[in-house]
Amino acid sequence: WNKFIRGEGKELGAKLNRVSQTIDMLFAENKLKTNDDKSILEDALAKIANNEAIKAKEEIKERRRKVQELTNAENLRKQKRIVHFYECFVNGIVAGDIRYGKGSKYTKSSIQIWKTFGRYLKEFCSEDKTFDDVTRQFADSFRQFLENKHFMEKTINKYVTCFRKLCNIAAEEGINKNAVSLKVWKERTVKGTEVKAEVYLTEQEIDALYAMKLFGIEEAVRDVFFLGVCSGQRVSDYASLNRSNFNKTDKGTDIICLYQTKTGSYVEVPIVDERVFEICEK
Repeated sequence: WNKFIRGEGKELGAKLNRVSQTIDMLFAENKLKTNDDKSILEDALAKIANNEAIKAKEEIKERRRKVQELTNAENLRKQKRIVHFYECFVNGIVAGDIRYGKGSKYTKSSIQIWKTFGRYLKEFCSEDKTFDDVTRQFADSFRQFLENKHFMEKTINKYVTCFRKLCNIAAEEGINKNAVSLKVWKERTVKGTEVKAEVYLTEQEIDALYAMKLFGIEEAVRDVFFLGVCSGQRVSDYASLNRSNFNKTDKGTDIICLYQTKTGSYVEVPIVDERVFEICEK
């Protein structure tokens, strides 16, 4: 027996020793007093007898835990990826799930700015870049990237502001923990020589435009543009005018009334050019 338990029966001998020690311990702790305590002894011995099975289950459980940890780490890194976070953000503002201020929805014009910014973001930033990669040099490189596209300084500032806001929003959600990324975005002051030239049509040019013999889509575009000239509104407002937008004041003045898409403000615009009605009737 001694030869056996020192050789091929070593594992069995170790189990028997654990059985003996466990029984002695249960008696010493006064846990085995009557036949009613038999279940306690059975449970203790079952654990010893099934030690391999329990160990295997624990190993499986440990492997699953490690896999879950890796998955969680990968998910966290995925969330920290700038492009991935941007896409989630834009989808949220388009759906109305993500809002700003006191719960206001993003306007169509704001959403369009974010979408345009995203086009340049994806062109500049590879998909594996995270907020941890944002440094002063990273921010300077983004500005240089925009300058190489020959954007005006006002446009560059707009997209730099978008990137800064994106970093701040990610920080508010606990995804961006890189404090540096919140401080490196600087807007440049637009110099007088960089101010966009004001382009406008003279009265004579407007008359000539109206008198042009156009057909089809060209005629429709000209007419809608003419409404924009006469109303002084943004394209998001004048391009969607309909009969309900035309009214009269108490004094009989013809007006265009609408809620502006960008600001939500209510405006009443007097109609000073009768050709507006010709276009609307058409």
